[in-house]
Amino acid sequence: MKNLFIASFIILCFFSCKKKKVAEEKPAEVVIVPPVVEGKLLWDGDAVKGNSVWKVAQNIEGTGTISAVNDVTYGSVWRFNKPLGSHRTESHAASGFQAKEGDDIYIGWRSKISMPANIGTNAVFQWKAYGADMQQNFPIIFSTTTNGNLHLMHYAPGKIGTEVWKTPLKINVWNRFVLRLKVSRDGSVGFMEFWYNDEKQALTGGTQRYYGRTLDAEYCDPKWGVYGGDAQLIINYVGKPRIATTYEMAKPAKLTEPAPDPIPEPATDPVDPESLVVDKPVAVSSEISGAKGINAVDDDLDTYWQPSSGDRKDLNIWLSADLGTAKAFNGMRVFWNRGDVIAKYQLLYSADGNNWQIAYEKSSAISTIEKSNFTKVTARYVKLNITLTDDSSNLTTSEWRLFEE
Repeated sequence: MKNLFIASFIILCFFSCKKKKVAEEKPAEVVIVPPVVEGKLLWDGDAVKGNSVWKVAQNIEGTGTISAVNDVTYGSVWRFNKPLGSHRTESHAASGFQAKEGDDIYIGWRSKISMPANIGTNAVFQWKAYGADMQQNFPIIFSTTTNGNLHLMHYAPGKIGTEVWKTPLKINVWNRFVLRLKVSRDGSVGFMEFWYNDEKQALTGGTQRYYGRTLDAEYCDPKWGVYGGDAQLIINYVGKPRIATTYEMAKPAKLTEPAPDPIPEPATDPVDPESLVVDKPVAVSSEISGAKGINAVDDDLDTYWQPSSGDRKDLNIWLSADLGTAKAFNGMRVFWNRGDVIAKYQLLYSADGNNWQIAYEKSSAISTIEKSNFTKVTARYVKLNITLTDDSSNLTTSEWRLFEE
């Protein structure tokens, strides 16, 4: 009887402990998987689609060309060819898409730049403003520098520039870009993030996000190509430009690429006798900030003189110089960003700066680099008089040289 009681007690304890153990077991955890964010392609600028992808297919100052060509690795790509002496070869995107306040977008593309080393440009990509109340003009730019870098610039209102990122420029090599933009006129809301060759980059200050105003004037659009670097032949190949709602949708793929071509040698500047107008006092019909008349006589092809738009209304612009004393000359060379907008140009000379005579004039087949020879004259004051074809012609003069030979 005693043994039966002990056995019963053991059995009761066994079932009691088992129930307690079962009661203490935790229910299985429920793993919540966040929904996959589907990317949306907002604009596709693939070269196979042709010029219809652009808002303005050809924004050219000079004799540049824009075409779709076949790349041995990536197939159809855009080729922006800016010749020696030309100022701009760009296309203005993006047809069918317009960024607005509050948008969060990713702009992706691949680029291969063919140019001599250490050549500065104004831009190989622009996030460019258009319309009234323009405070920044070009809020975001990628450009090349004279010390061999590719850099990313942000321009605040007043065109105050900050170098956000830089890296040594890889010439004749495909590089991949993705630029994330929070689009806003509020500098505390707008920001950019940037991936270079699939790696997210640290920007100025060591963070991966740079806050600043990313929307200016009425709207901003992307532009690809080459702007500036007038003294050299520069070609920018651009593949798969696109705008999307996610990084994955915007980023260009990398394939196995052949060895790059050699880096081109710099173009040689035409050898002329020493110019009589270098660094001489000048007067102009007008000029804009950053493109003063003195730039046309500073012996530097990377700077230029540009008159104001209002000055072009009568189709006549001019630049004059005081040589200090009377000097003899019979040759002239002028570097322009384009020749097709010039109806006529004249070289005038004067002993007193008031009464002018014509030393030379030309009114047809005008090119971006004009070399002129004429009967020798002697004068203290000289004047380059230019007649434009229409008042919308945006002409720049990189260099004006006058000499005796």
